[in-house]
Amino acid sequence: MSDRYPPLESSIRFQLGEYHLPEWNFNDTKDHRFRLLAGDKSDLIVRDIDQVVKLSLDGTGRNRTDLEWRASKKEIQQCRMKGKTE
Repeated sequence: MSDRYPPLESSIRFQLGEYHLPEWNFNDTKDHRFRLLAGDKSDLIVRDIDQVVKLSLDGTGRNRTDLEWRASKKEIQQCRMKGKTE
């Protein structure tokens, strides 16, 4: 089951509203989970990259529904073209 998800080094970092993305193919599967580094402890769950990205700031794994970002494939491609990949 571990091969269903990308490795830790393929995690998305969320910093000040910008996506810093590694070179990783989001089309491999429709269910992705990433460790998110935003502040101290956070989790990022992406279920189909076109769906709503929910951020948990308290580190407990509970989704904070008041904090949501929509990450579309177009936005990801734009970030890559701007050189915001890691």
